[in-house]
Amino acid sequence: MRPGAGSFEAACRQHARFVDALVALGACVIELPFVHGAYDSVFVKDVALLIERSDRRCALLARPRYAERERELASRAERLRRHGYELVADAGAPLWEGGDIVALPGGNALFLGYGFRSDIRAARWLERHAGVPVIPLELVDAHLYHLDTALAVLPDGSALACRDAFTPEAMRSLERTPGIRDVLEVSRADALAFGLNIVPVGDTVIAGTRVPAIEDRVAARGYRYHVVALDQFHLAGGGAACLTAVVHHDAPARRSADRGPDIYGTVFRSVVFPAWETHVRRRPVVARWRELERSQWSSFDELTSIQARAVARLVRHAYEHVPLYGDRWRELGITPDDVRSPEDLHVLPIVRRADLQRAGAAWSATAPPFATIRKQTSGTSGEPLLFGYEPDSEHWRRAVKFRGYAWAGYRPGDRALHFWGTPEPTPPSWPERLKIAVDRRIHRDVYVPCAVMSDDRLRDVVRAIEHTQPSAIVCYAQAGAELARFVVREGLRTWRTIPVICGAERLLPRDRASLELAFGPAVFDTYGCREVMMIGAECEAHAGLHVAMENLIVEIIVSENGQSRSARPGETGEVVITDLHNFSQPFIRYANGDVATAGAPRPCACKRVLPRIEAVQGRVSELLRDGSGAVVSGIAVSFLVQDVSQWVRRFQAVQHRDRSVTISMVVDGELPAASLDAVRRNGERLLAGVDVHVAVVPELPRNPSGKHRLVVVER
Repeated sequence: MRPGAGSFEAACRQHARFVDALVALGACVIELPFVHGAYDSVFVKDVALLIERSDRRCALLARPRYAERERELASRAERLRRHGYELVADAGAPLWEGGDIVALPGGNALFLGYGFRSDIRAARWLERHAGVPVIPLELVDAHLYHLDTALAVLPDGSALACRDAFTPEAMRSLERTPGIRDVLEVSRADALAFGLNIVPVGDTVIAGTRVPAIEDRVAARGYRYHVVALDQFHLAGGGAACLTAVVHHDAPARRSADRGPDIYGTVFRSVVFPAWETHVRRRPVVARWRELERSQWSSFDELTSIQARAVARLVRHAYEHVPLYGDRWRELGITPDDVRSPEDLHVLPIVRRADLQRAGAAWSATAPPFATIRKQTSGTSGEPLLFGYEPDSEHWRRAVKFRGYAWAGYRPGDRALHFWGTPEPTPPSWPERLKIAVDRRIHRDVYVPCAVMSDDRLRDVVRAIEHTQPSAIVCYAQAGAELARFVVREGLRTWRTIPVICGAERLLPRDRASLELAFGPAVFDTYGCREVMMIGAECEAHAGLHVAMENLIVEIIVSENGQSRSARPGETGEVVITDLHNFSQPFIRYANGDVATAGAPRPCACKRVLPRIEAVQGRVSELLRDGSGAVVSGIAVSFLVQDVSQWVRRFQAVQHRDRSVTISMVVDGELPAASLDAVRRNGERLLAGVDVHVAVVPELPRNPSGKHRLVVVER
């Protein structure tokens, strides 16, 4: 690639013959002008990905790594616009170049090579705008720096690849990709000769030089191998594929597989759901949801005013009617007049789970509203808590969930697959089971337990996804990631982007990456706890978790030298929650045991001013394994003590090096021997093939940060 190495006149002649060959084979060719000062502009593939659908033509403009390629972008964009292409450009997009894109037959998916010119994060950007799966393949040979020099895919799905150019993981991903018929290996020398930089047109493959080994493989697949000398362009680092920006069309089979308008979902949301909730059940859930849909665009001052009125009302009620709070505040000389705004909450003491467990009846209000809904925490902290709340608090919780899920594109009535939960040790009665089944059928919710994740179970989940064609997947974060890694490992993805809503556990960066590969870039994190349900949710900007401040006040508290203060942006501290709508058993400045990082005060790109949590650091349950080695969700352990939660104060599961499991429990009073045996039997059912032991202990250890761990896996 030395300046002056080639002949301008020879290059012009070769280019003209190349265009003539394309036209002769039936291709429709549009020639773009040379861009003065941008000598690589002859390689038109690199600057854009062209997609043509029945309803529009769009050009996704690349973000080249080097300034030399950026010079031609404005000219190319203007020319493509003149030819009727809608331009999609993003100055903040990750780096990528067209030479790193190779399409599967029919445009059902794209491969993205990354490592030298393109960034792996571009896969997410491309998938969002191209509307098809994008499979990243890591390149490791600096001489084969673009994917189209290391990989070619023929129209029948045969892939010609240079194994030396890829990581072993990339080769496995290529081999397992649906739509790839087989992978034919090509030597590095043949790849360096631009043997893979070819252009298929119908039943002919145009190459810039004759490479006998590749010609034999192409001919064996029934294609004619046509050579047009392009050695002058090889001197500049490109070949036939680099000179051609192919327009990618949607496959007819793909279009026919897409669902039409979702009439059921539309009618359910606009007629059935509002009528049922508002007029039949007389519940204001829809009204609350609409209120939240409006208030999310309100100014911060308006939202703070909403909180101030709510917190003043809550504190006065608790002072007068909830002994746990009233008695304690009086001892400290605190009155309701001291708390008139969210900023005044710091005068109130923080309450912890142990305080509420010890309070007993003193935690319940002596005046309406009284608790009519009883629940217990899932026990991810190992300290289950029984609590209650009134119907209107439930209405707010549901409305907050609907709004948070809507940011991910999921609304009531949409098809959804919930990879969530585990079978209860004691199944509900048959009338209750029937009610649940009917409710899920009407809402089009499919529930698949995620407690055990053997390959067979995960394959069943994939079949359920293919059958259901869900508009969204709702999952435990780690269970969803395990499913995603299985889908990627086995090459089972056959769907376009499915939004994934994660909850119950922290979504780790590596888990998000796995989910994006398996289901597309629409991965949304949520944060909540059983006591108040959804606390925060990710919007389409994916820049932290917006707090539902109309329903909760969330503080992140840092302790220094025996003093407490609010965390600054980027600081990590203890999560302290005030539920503004639970008056029957209030949570006021309740430390739920989680640790989180405070978000930046600047407005989100989505334009919502709802405050954000940058990340939740706590509640990462470790994964266990059963006797066959299948993964079992750590959070599923919490269900084992569900039937004895009134006795259990804290519990922990330890998987030892021999794979046996010990479930240790700190209990109040004496737990019946039959109950201990039931926990053991349920544990052995959950962890098939593993010896499970149950022990009652006086206390359980905490980790160095003071956090109790629900699951410990000995390494």
